[in-house]
Amino acid sequence: MTAEYSALSPREAQDGQLRDELRGAPMEPDRFLSLAIGITAALADIHRQHIIHKNINPATILFDHRTGTVTIGDFSSSSRLPCEYPTQESIYSLKGQLAYLSPEMTGRMNRVVDYRTDMYSLGIVFYEMLTGELPFHADDVLEWVHCHIARMPLSPSDLISSIPSVLSAIVMKLLAKNAEERYQTALGLKSDLERCLAAWQATGEIEPFAVGENDIPDRLLIPQKLYGREDDIRTLHAIFDTVIDQGTTALVMVAGYSGIGKTSLVRELYKPVIDASGFFVSGKFDQYKRNIPYLTIAEAFRELIQQILTGSGEDIALWGEQFQDTLGSNAQLVIDVIPLFELIIGKQPPVAELPPSEERNRFNMVFRQFIGVFTAKGHPLMLFLDDLQWVDPASLKLIEDIVTHAETRYLLLIGAYRDNEVTPSHPLMLTLDEIRKDRTNLRTITLSPLSFGDLSHLLADTLHSTPERLEPLTGLVYSKTSGNPFFALQFLMTLHGEKLLNFDDQKGCWRWDINRIKAQGFTDNVVDLVVAKLRRLSAEAQDALKLAACIGNTFDLHALAAISAISVEKLRGHLWESLAGGLVLLVDESTYAFLHDRVQQAAYSLIPEADRQEVHLRIGWLMLDQSSATELDEQIFDIVHQLNLGAALLSGQVEKQRVAELNLLAGRKARASSAFVAALSYFSAAAGLLGDGTWEAHYVLTFDIYKELAVVEYLNSNYAHSRELIDLLLGKARTDLEKAELHNILIVQYTLTAKYAEAIQSGREALRLLHIDVPETNLKEELNTLLAENGEILGDRGIASLIDDPEMSDPEKIVSLELLSNMVVPARYTDSTLFALVTVLNVNISLR
Repeated sequence: MTAEYSALSPREAQDGQLRDELRGAPMEPDRFLSLAIGITAALADIHRQHIIHKNINPATILFDHRTGTVTIGDFSSSSRLPCEYPTQESIYSLKGQLAYLSPEMTGRMNRVVDYRTDMYSLGIVFYEMLTGELPFHADDVLEWVHCHIARMPLSPSDLISSIPSVLSAIVMKLLAKNAEERYQTALGLKSDLERCLAAWQATGEIEPFAVGENDIPDRLLIPQKLYGREDDIRTLHAIFDTVIDQGTTALVMVAGYSGIGKTSLVRELYKPVIDASGFFVSGKFDQYKRNIPYLTIAEAFRELIQQILTGSGEDIALWGEQFQDTLGSNAQLVIDVIPLFELIIGKQPPVAELPPSEERNRFNMVFRQFIGVFTAKGHPLMLFLDDLQWVDPASLKLIEDIVTHAETRYLLLIGAYRDNEVTPSHPLMLTLDEIRKDRTNLRTITLSPLSFGDLSHLLADTLHSTPERLEPLTGLVYSKTSGNPFFALQFLMTLHGEKLLNFDDQKGCWRWDINRIKAQGFTDNVVDLVVAKLRRLSAEAQDALKLAACIGNTFDLHALAAISAISVEKLRGHLWESLAGGLVLLVDESTYAFLHDRVQQAAYSLIPEADRQEVHLRIGWLMLDQSSATELDEQIFDIVHQLNLGAALLSGQVEKQRVAELNLLAGRKARASSAFVAALSYFSAAAGLLGDGTWEAHYVLTFDIYKELAVVEYLNSNYAHSRELIDLLLGKARTDLEKAELHNILIVQYTLTAKYAEAIQSGREALRLLHIDVPETNLKEELNTLLAENGEILGDRGIASLIDDPEMSDPEKIVSLELLSNMVVPARYTDSTLFALVTVLNVNISLR
């Protein structure tokens, strides 16, 4: 029987399909072996062309009875990349292939997809050929995922005793959950099958032998299992078990140097999370986007939203009802952070306005409620936040609130950070100190470099040799990388790329020359290694990565094409070099990610420092030009981030005014989400762009920027500067109403700092500006008069009863009355904005 492969789809091919042969009846060994050898040979030919098929199943295996030719067709899912990193969402586009899907293809394994994914799928096909049935049966996507990741099938010989044990062993080797334990090459598998066929044809029996002895890969396949982390993995598993069993919340911090394996360690929890029917979501903070609030947390939960949206209409509606019941009228706060959420819950009304000082409490409460929909007995949530050394202040506050609040249950939050890049005074460390005081279940795991022995085992498994033979090479790798796993792998791949580490086809082993390697004078700095690798790319590929590095650790193909001013297809070609070289990863059809932040850092370093501002400014203007009104609201932080990085190059007051307006929008959005530190940076940037004469030429814009700045200054406890800004504004204000608004800000600020006398004075001044003179005595009667005059506006809000509240001190009553009065008056002005807010009583009265 000869073997071929074809790019024809099964419908186009003239041959029969293997599935037509599979009618629930087991094949006899000779028939099985004859077909299996042909199929394996065809697959070996495909792999020899550097193609991963990714869709091996009976419908794609074709054969011609007349010629005995086996053909593998349907290359619609195939890839020429040496490996891919599937996402958790990718499985929902593979529903027709679920029975033959490898564990790593599910996106729920801490593994990449390479040629060995086809070996697992082939194992499913062989199982079906030998036994007449599939090794697993499931009713939905998640059940299939669980089968492939966690369940071991009965061996074929246990199912049918007449099946030779060695054939059963071959199939079970193909079905190993970890790719390292499968056949590594189709040729190695073919060798064993041919040995079996020869024995069967000669004697009618197959004597047992050690399978896989001739299976030595001729390409560099790095083992994906973790070395030297067994105790840390057990610790994580135990903590997760506690979260499930006791319904608690746990916070685990994983610390260590860049490249030490923090992310790989955490992803070892994929399997237990799936076993527990839980959710695993992750986000990664970006070194170049530290001022964008909630970006990474939103990124993490966007994964969950996308998973929900791939379900049936009925399921989506059910989720929508749960969210609506839980979040009520505050659902828009989540949409503001995760716009995709609107596709589940629909359009939502604006949230009621609150005093700025109360907005954070409400936002944190709403986000806790949002998370609570995902966390329950029977489906825990594991949230992984990577690179916390770059966390934004708003996210840090939200994390603290989530893990310390009594309502949060069935949640394991894991954060990873570089402990050599944070000091005791770093906001992250200060927050962790506060969390410890709350006696939250907080654990820190600090990862060390690999020992010489661990590195020796890694190289032995990679090069299929003994630690003794590898000792000189291991010593060199260890001296260059100090046992850092990422650095070690990059060094190995560099040696392979420079043809200093080669597979000897004649002797069937890997060879290297230590003296030649030493003569190259490789640097000990992995960034320099990556930069050197980047410089070997074409100029077009380098340009694409430089712009991508400015966008972030994850970037969209279409956005990058627009910024690059080239077609999507041409850009896809430029990025191919980076994909093939393992510098970037394909997340989905149009989303790419840098392999590691060190690669992003190296790509960014290729931009001359003198040119970086111009690049960021160009990116910002292009993003702005291509954004609709809705997209502008969703992408305002990204756009302003780019423009602010290039603000020094803005030409003329018109451009500066436009960027100031955008900063004002970004600041207001940040403040509405209680990201007060970020809001302060945006309003400050806006104020810095205002030039001479701006009070006269652009009064409204200038007034709004300084007023917002005054508010967020006190929200960040910068009370003195806030008061200075309000004094400036009082001198510039053109109307009594504007001045009254400023006094209202002072009332809230003074109340927060318990300066009641000053609050009363500001309130009285505000009321005088609005032509209301509150007497020094009989304040209750005055309030009742105001309530009577404005009863239609206020409705039945039960405000008068507050005056008789015995829990309130006299100063609190007086300040509350002033604020209540201040709320009533603006209703008489048709152009009034909402006045804030009764802070002391936590009462919200919205009037226009």
